[in-house]
Amino acid sequence: MSINSISRTLLELQLRLGSTHRLEQLSPLITQAASALCGADRASLFLLDWERMELCSHAASGVAGDIRLALKMGIVGLAFLRREIINVVDAYNVPFFNREVDHVTGYRTETVLVVPLTDGQNRVLGALQLLNKQEGCFSQEDEEKLAAAARAIATPEFFQTLDEAQAKTLVDHWVAEMVCERGTFFVLNSQEGTLRSLYATGLEGKPAIGVRVNLGIAGWVVFTGRSLVIEDAYQSEFFNPESDQQTGYHTRNIIAVPLKSNTDEPLGVLEIINKQGAEQFSADDLETVQALAAIASVSLENALLIQEHETQFHSFIQVMAASIDAKDTLTAGHSQLVSEYACGIAQEMGLSQNDVDVVRVAGFLHDYGKLGVADVVLKKGGPLTKGEYDQIKEHVSYTREILTRMRFSRKYRHVPEIAASHHEYMDGSGYGVGLLNRYIPFLAKIITVADIFEALTADRHYRRRMPAEEALAILKQGAGKKFDAAIIDAMERYWLKRSGVVSTTAHVPLIPLHELPVTAMSSRAMEETGNTH
Repeated sequence: MSINSISRTLLELQLRLGSTHRLEQLSPLITQAASALCGADRASLFLLDWERMELCSHAASGVAGDIRLALKMGIVGLAFLRREIINVVDAYNVPFFNREVDHVTGYRTETVLVVPLTDGQNRVLGALQLLNKQEGCFSQEDEEKLAAAARAIATPEFFQTLDEAQAKTLVDHWVAEMVCERGTFFVLNSQEGTLRSLYATGLEGKPAIGVRVNLGIAGWVVFTGRSLVIEDAYQSEFFNPESDQQTGYHTRNIIAVPLKSNTDEPLGVLEIINKQGAEQFSADDLETVQALAAIASVSLENALLIQEHETQFHSFIQVMAASIDAKDTLTAGHSQLVSEYACGIAQEMGLSQNDVDVVRVAGFLHDYGKLGVADVVLKKGGPLTKGEYDQIKEHVSYTREILTRMRFSRKYRHVPEIAASHHEYMDGSGYGVGLLNRYIPFLAKIITVADIFEALTADRHYRRRMPAEEALAILKQGAGKKFDAAIIDAMERYWLKRSGVVSTTAHVPLIPLHELPVTAMSSRAMEETGNTH
């Protein structure tokens, strides 16, 4: 491919990447472009999952499902791969820190200094780790001292005769010299691909600490932040043949390039596999993929930021919903189930993902105004008086009032109105405002059906739950009058798929809405469907 063709392809890709911020759409665009630009057979895009410390494939040619690569190798493993001194001021704020040892031992690691032990050919033989400087953090002078010691002992001859007693002597000396709390001497087992502790302060008599360092090509690239060109995969120490063994594919050569944020933080790795029409990838191919990675990283970072914002927003919404559940353990989980049912209905009706997202949030928050209703009324086990029912009805006004104070993004700007309209009925007999059909938000109609269905099929203080078939039959009586018939049909389809049962609705006798089979409700001054608290 000529330089002009490459430039044109990259420009076209940049325009396409700029048109979307959804990872599931960005990922295949990037891998398809990578394969086309370099004449490769396959391409894979791995993104770093910071919470699980894994690389997860978002688009891997020829592979069904996700590929996940664990990166639990910690700071010692990072120093090993980078061949660099690692000095950490606050371990628990470093994403690469592996907390498992602290969890097992009950120790709390704060500051860390790790020096790889490399021979004259820059091969790593082991590592020396110091923990928790007693005053402040490890200094540059500490780094230089430990590095000098590492150079003095890092010879193959020394490691051949090294035993636990010698390792203890060295560690104890440097713990005292650096005025810190603990130290560990790691030795590389190249056959196992692990760094294993020969001696660790505070872990005497306990199993050795093991750190896996054979993370494969993608793991090496994301940890080191460097590109890697593999001419013969099966001759590379970094290549893991498990994927080939599982798929029957034969990997010959690879280019792997890191994806980084504008602050140089790792986002993931872009791999292209098996050059077509040539024995191996060229230097030009590497430059092309690096240019593609630079363009892709901008779009990926934007998409990840949007995704993180959405995750943060939804976690906040779930916490708000949990505060409603805290008022009454019997109805705990009601908001989440209403949200799930509403999303299921929306998907059954073929609504857009945007509408599904909005109804999910409105479903979580539809009863938020119940925070303003007295517990004695919400938890009452018998019939409500008219005054008590009027208090219950106020919760929709409270919901609207509270939610309108929140600064929702443009996407969710209608959530307050949708959430506050879930007791409105098409014939105007509902409460809140008493809206007629055309004035009720469609997504609110969905939440209405989901809310009533969940309430009828769950235990309440004033009655026991009823079968789903009976609840659906009750809803169908109000179809076209109080509730949208198409929404009820979608609810039924969703429920049957969710529960995996055959419908028996036709065998359930229809019950008038004002005569529900609940003794405790017989003298209430409202319909069951109007009081789903």
